[in-house]
Amino acid sequence: MKKITIKRWAALLIALSAPVFLVGPASGADRSYSRGGDAQIVVRRIPTLGRFVGVQFEIDGRNAGTLLYGHTFRTAMPSGHHILTVRGTPRRTFNEPWITSFNIHGGQTYTFTAYDAGTQVALRRN
Repeated sequence: MKKITIKRWAALLIALSAPVFLVGPASGADRSYSRGGDAQIVVRRIPTLGRFVGVQFEIDGRNAGTLLYGHTFRTAMPSGHHILTVRGTPRRTFNEPWITSFNIHGGQTYTFTAYDAGTQVALRRN
């Protein structure tokens, strides 16, 4: 029986998950509330976060998408109070979600950077 390394498991996980990320609501740019005056949320990731680390987003408890290496997450949101939850995957490395609540205003762009905060992936406002 062949021994499977962590890198092979990560590559396999990404390869099997890629169709879900590209087709479903997980493609952040496609997920839009499409109302006039929406705010834009843009998240980039620092390269040192890791090539095999994904960043999953939930907005108000709903899956909003996943940010993979070399990509940018974008979504439109209506004005108001929202709760943003960020999780790093694989979760074995990042076992705690990062949760924040904030008010957003229509017509504004909110830009964040995802980074490694130890036991979680967190966002820093730019």
